[in-house]
Amino acid sequence: MTTIHFRKTSFVRAVLAALVLVLVPATASAQRRGGGGSAGNLEVGGELGLTIPFESGYGVGFKLAPEGFFFLPPFSPGLSLGVGGQLAFDLHPFPDAGTFWFMDIVPMGRLRYAINPKTAIYGDLGMGLAIMHFSVSAFGFSASDTSAGFLLKLGGGAEFKMNDKMSITAGPAFNFYLKEGGTTVLSLMGGLLYKI
Repeated sequence: MTTIHFRKTSFVRAVLAALVLVLVPATASAQRRGGGGSAGNLEVGGELGLTIPFESGYGVGFKLAPEGFFFLPPFSPGLSLGVGGQLAFDLHPFPDAGTFWFMDIVPMGRLRYAINPKTAIYGDLGMGLAIMHFSVSAFGFSASDTSAGFLLKLGGGAEFKMNDKMSITAGPAFNFYLKEGGTTVLSLMGGLLYKI
């Protein structure tokens, strides 16, 4: 009980420290360059795609990931930082045997660079919590297990503006599930973002 509490407390402190290290310089820079006159904007949306585990035996999965970001005012021409997160569900069927799924709760930062008024590229960095569950039933044998662990997400992609409010996003991401028996998963995702 004490060890679990200590790990959770340490994890929360590490995530908050990382966010502070990113947000404080970016906000200060935005205020200096923009004079504090331009406000940020909120963007919400979601992604859908395929996930491919590096370890054999899990099979290709399907992922659904609602997300949202608050983008700070640009701190250099075309460059802006969004702070938010993703809640994702990733299902991997075992052929004729059972299922294996992940649920990701990931606070995340997105650094976006506008190449031109219609196209941008971005990079994602997130640290959060993953809940992993598997259930197997074959040859009269059945077993299941649910556990939680630390998740590191690294990704990127391209964003294409359809209009002033709506954008299409597409790109890969790597999810590193850092726990005993964890795995690494490559996601190939596409989605939409809507500016509120």
